[in-house]
Amino acid sequence: MICQNPIVTVIILNWNRREDTLDCLSSVSQLNYPNYRIILVDNGSTDDTVDAVRNRYPEVHVIENGKNLGYAEGNNVGIRCAIEKQTDFILILNNDTAVQPFLLDQLYLAAKNNPKAGILSPVIYFFDHPNQIWFAGGRWSDREMAFVHEGYGQDDRVLPSSSPYATECASGCAMFFGVELVKQVGLFDPRFFLMWEETDWCFRARQKRYQIMIVPEARVYHKTAKSFEGGGDGPLANYYLARNRFLWIEKNLKGHNKVRAYLFALRRTKNEIISAIRSGKGINDPILSAKLTGLFHYIIRRFGQGPTFEAVDGLLHR
Repeated sequence: MICQNPIVTVIILNWNRREDTLDCLSSVSQLNYPNYRIILVDNGSTDDTVDAVRNRYPEVHVIENGKNLGYAEGNNVGIRCAIEKQTDFILILNNDTAVQPFLLDQLYLAAKNNPKAGILSPVIYFFDHPNQIWFAGGRWSDREMAFVHEGYGQDDRVLPSSSPYATECASGCAMFFGVELVKQVGLFDPRFFLMWEETDWCFRARQKRYQIMIVPEARVYHKTAKSFEGGGDGPLANYYLARNRFLWIEKNLKGHNKVRAYLFALRRTKNEIISAIRSGKGINDPILSAKLTGLFHYIIRRFGQGPTFEAVDGLLHR
């Protein structure tokens, strides 16, 4: 039985995003929920974030990992700490977000009223366009062999309900769940490091018969693509998208669907190589090189943190 005002721990992961993190903490500190704590997990930042947070928000529990563990293991560290400190629920929140004051109240109420819900997500809007949806649910597209953001770029009128509704996956930008889910499903798979880990986690939760739900009255505003140098379409993002897509397919699809997904991804890579050669760029094109490196690393089973792409000069030159 859930007690009145159960403890909620908000976990915020940071890596060299001092101002974003301080802005996020300013927003989170104004939550109306009466019984919450904040854990900041720092992945080896070098921009003075830790000292700034400790000076401005002494009530925040700061964990210094000393190095970049990625989204998956960085948040795992925070989840383990929250459970050790006795919590009932956890909200994982990106540090490039702002929240509404009643966010935790709405998420907790939805969890209380939907006992089969394992992971709950607010509707996530663009920070710079607060009436425009960034994420209102996610589904696997057999056509695109990727996850599609429901409602992307649209407004509230596209939401299927004003009450919590089921979806295939939540976004790692904001995920609310109870401790019991962690005991049943486990933590994020650290092999992903960054990208696809939350969809893998949601599918594992669904295998345990938990529902993934969107809570329309809960809102978060996301600045988007802050995890990547060069933005969400740069070489680093494309490396993790390519490598981790294959790992996700390996873990979560079966039989004909798995074979079809592998062939689709390989065929798309072949077409990208042909296009790059015809354009005169060849495989030294930074984006294509990153994708091919991701594919190669999947084949040789190199997971976790990938290479840096400060100067991409061809496949495997790392």
